[in-house]
Amino acid sequence: MFYNTKCHYLARNWLDRLENALNPLQHHYGSVSTLQVGLIPEAPLAFPIVKQWVEHVLFNLNPNREELQGRFLTNFFKATTVGSTLDHTEISVYLYRLPCLRYQRHPLLDDNALANLVCFLKGTRPLSLACGACFFTSVTRIGNSPFLNLRLNLGIL
Repeated sequence: MFYNTKCHYLARNWLDRLENALNPLQHHYGSVSTLQVGLIPEAPLAFPIVKQWVEHVLFNLNPNREELQGRFLTNFFKATTVGSTLDHTEISVYLYRLPCLRYQRHPLLDDNALANLVCFLKGTRPLSLACGACFFTSVTRIGNSPFLNLRLNLGIL
C-alpha cells in the first residue's frame, strides 16, 4: 500500500488516539483488559487496517529525520502497544526487523536503548525487566544532560 506524507501523519495521529482510548491515563475510564472485540461489529473490518497502520508507522519511523525526532519514542511506543494489543504474535515477528532498530539509530539514544525497550515490551525473556531498567536509565541519563533534549510522554509508560 502506498502512503504519502499526509497519510503517514494521519496513521500516526489515529494510532495515537486509539492507544489513548485503549490505555487511558485514568483507570476509571477503563482499560484494554475490558475490551470485548466480539461486541464491536466493525472490528473484523477495522483491525486489519489498523494493523497496516501500525506496521507502516513502525517501518517508517526514521529517527534521523528531524521532524520525526521529537515524538519518536512516543510514536514508537504507541504503535507497538496498539500492535501488541491487536496481534501480539504478528508484531513480535517484525519488531526486530525495523530499520530504527537495525541501522537507523536515534542520534540521542544509546545503541541498545530501543532494543532494550522492545525486549521489555515483549516480556518473553528472563531479563525483560532488566532490559526495561536499562532503557529507562539511558533515557533519564539523556534528560539530565543540558545539551541534549529527548522528549518522552511519561503518561504512556
